[in-house]
Amino acid sequence: MAAAVMLIAGVCQAVEPAYQGALGNNEEPALRPYKWVSQGLLSLVYHTGERIGHGNMKTPILGTVEGLRGLRRGTLKMTENTWNGLLGAPLPKKGSKDYKKLGVLNERLEAETVRRNAGDFAFSWWYFPVLKAVDTFPMETELQVDLRVENARIIRDARKNGTEPKLVSIPDTCPFVGHICREIAKCSEKKEAASEGLCGKRCKKASCGVKAGK
Repeated sequence: MAAAVMLIAGVCQAVEPAYQGALGNNEEPALRPYKWVSQGLLSLVYHTGERIGHGNMKTPILGTVEGLRGLRRGTLKMTENTWNGLLGAPLPKKGSKDYKKLGVLNERLEAETVRRNAGDFAFSWWYFPVLKAVDTFPMETELQVDLRVENARIIRDARKNGTEPKLVSIPDTCPFVGHICREIAKCSEKKEAASEGLCGKRCKKASCGVKAGK
């Protein structure tokens, strides 16, 4: 066993520092696992809180259940970060706010409907029907909530710079058929009303003049 360890040790190399600190000191690679875990904990707190706020903007009170989806996102992100720490991977650049990103695991899970629903069910259990109801029949659509958040950011930046905010117009609310309104919002500049057979005249009135890039 000692000979085997010596043979393996002969091909091992030290992990080089990725950067120098403000005082000229080299990074200590041995601290990377702890830094990655701390980034994962930040992700867990951020995604849970962000989804609670987002869900309540979509549907007050009932939308709080979206915090369980945020818990799932944060847990997977923390798992991914912990693995990166065990591998000794270089940390994200300072100021990149990597903890706010979904990460590879979440992106792969949410790219497919069955996997996404299975992941949501694993973290929500008996609250899963409420979560899906908020997704399907929100008081405000995902597009509307995203645009409200974007307008809040624009206002903050305008106040900081002392300029006049240029807000993005928000399409009208279509009660109880948010999933259909999301399809209408995708028509953007084409002014097309999708799924009129299900939606009727109420949703045809929804504005299509906003690009759904968000």
